[in-house]
Amino acid sequence: MSDSNVVRNGTQGLSMELTRLVLDAVLSATADAVVATDRDGMIQVRNPGAARIFRHHTDEALGQSPDLIISKRFRARHIA
Repeated sequence: MSDSNVVRNGTQGLSMELTRLVLDAVLSATADAVVATDRDGMIQVRNPGAARIFRHHTDEALGQSPDLIISKRFRARHIA
């Protein structure tokens, strides 16, 4: 069974609120940077690992372009 199946199967039947709490706990416990953008490319989600790695407070980056946290030399690798 793949990891994605474990996550999918493990959350079946959970309420949206509980699913969100589980996701928040996973993101908070992850040491790596996790940043998610909306369709317009603005940051909507980031975890404490991203705040530590990119040295910006989580609230500062929300609603902003990833250009705020990713240096020019690395943007091509991270912006789709």
